[in-house]
Amino acid sequence: MVSVTSHRPAMARSLTSIPDDIVYIIIDELSTDPRTLKQCSLVSRAFLPHSHKHIFSAIQLDHPKQCRGLYRVLTNNPGLACYIRTLIVIANVQVEFRGRNWVTIENTLPGVLPMLHNLQSLTIRNLFERPLLWDVLPIELRSALLDLTSTTLSSITLDRLGNWPIMHFSQFIHLKRLRFLDISLDAGNLLLTQKMQALLGGPRRKAAEGQLESLEIERSTAYGGPLVKALIHSGSSLGISKLRHLTLHGACGFAETIMSASSQALEVIVWKALGEEKDGPFQPGPTSLGVMSNLRSLVIQTKFARGQAYDPLPWLSQALANTTITERCPLEDLTILIDFYGVWRFSITQRDTHDLYEYSVWRELDDALTRPGVFNRLSHVKVGLRIGGGVETFKLLAAKKMPRLMAAGILQMVYSDNFVGVTSPVFNRTFVS
Repeated sequence: MVSVTSHRPAMARSLTSIPDDIVYIIIDELSTDPRTLKQCSLVSRAFLPHSHKHIFSAIQLDHPKQCRGLYRVLTNNPGLACYIRTLIVIANVQVEFRGRNWVTIENTLPGVLPMLHNLQSLTIRNLFERPLLWDVLPIELRSALLDLTSTTLSSITLDRLGNWPIMHFSQFIHLKRLRFLDISLDAGNLLLTQKMQALLGGPRRKAAEGQLESLEIERSTAYGGPLVKALIHSGSSLGISKLRHLTLHGACGFAETIMSASSQALEVIVWKALGEEKDGPFQPGPTSLGVMSNLRSLVIQTKFARGQAYDPLPWLSQALANTTITERCPLEDLTILIDFYGVWRFSITQRDTHDLYEYSVWRELDDALTRPGVFNRLSHVKVGLRIGGGVETFKLLAAKKMPRLMAAGILQMVYSDNFVGVTSPVFNRTFVS
């Protein structure tokens, strides 16, 4: 219970009690309105702690002035640090920094990080076109980042960075979510990582202290391979055997390693940007989806590759066909998004139509998914075709090539100019955008 003194003349002044839960409800309703929250924090001490909880819960730093301001606030009032749960650092190069990235020259950032003892989520995003390399960071900042092993830190996102120490992430035993977006690794750092892994020993033989639940690796193939090896390594304190959500980008060579290591826990797999000839032959995942005993949702996004070596859909249809009735795969939602942009020229020809209708994967999917007793929980199959014009040409595709799925009432065909907001009905979340 908190007390609020009414602003009346001295003779009429009285003490009014407001229940804590009422105060919390009022402030929570204003959580997305920082300006009003600041005003509330000045009105009464009753509003102050809960207002601060929302005002300081998420901090974004994209300029040295903001960083210095935060440092001054926390230095003068250390108690405010307990409210900061999310920190987003936006690194960028501007003229005022003389062509340098501000995080490489600002000396207050290393002082801010150790104060955030309740930090739950850290994002470092570089907006400059070239990656922000670990080696160019001040030694004080590198030390502060390496010391971030707080028991509260559960999520790390790195975006457009380079040569960040891979082995360090395997020691964050409290991490639950890792996101690596456009992370590069040069040959020298890769060799160093491989030597460190060799010194630490072979694959894991006992359970790790901590377990990731969500892993996203996008446009970071060179970094992802060594990272996965580090996470399944005997010297790693962080494992992936309890991984529930996996997002991959492009034809990477470590997909099967991750899926095998987390086969008993994986619930959602999103695999995007496949079917590119430049990536070379597709390196598949497990030969059977049945080995993933908890898999509920699978999203595959690919260019139409006509059954070429870099086409992922033949693997998918075969993995579905290899799933047996005894495995009882719990798959509920399957989404296949096929992009025809850059595949067909100018307009759809008769040959293009023939290629799509005679694509053997349609029949294989229809046969594999409708076998009695195998995919009993399957309630939604979405096939999205990004084809632009000429939709009428393919209106009969489902009825002709996937009649059993149509008859079961679980097939949804989507013809679109873009794949935006593709949602899994299982988890009611957006996977591809």
